[in-house]
Amino acid sequence: DVPKQYPLPTSDLFADLLCLLAALSYNHIDCQNQVRQVSGTIEAILSMTQIDLNQPKAQACVAWVIKCLTESNEGNRNYIKQIKQK
Repeated sequence: DVPKQYPLPTSDLFADLLCLLAALSYNHIDCQNQVRQVSGTIEAILSMTQIDLNQPKAQACVAWVIKCLTESNEGNRNYIKQIKQK
């Protein structure tokens, strides 16, 4: 049992990691390209766009990550378009 004065951490770990990735990749082309080059990373991020009541912040964080990865990166925009066409 956890005492009430020491609550358990929230279940928003994925959202927090997505926010970290967004912050690291914002206006940083090399980081954006590295995310794309790691196989399956963008696909995994896109798969989190579905509403998950256990991860309430994740959907908003996914939108922010995608914005940060694609805002000034034509390669990432084209990669995501290619995924959507499959």
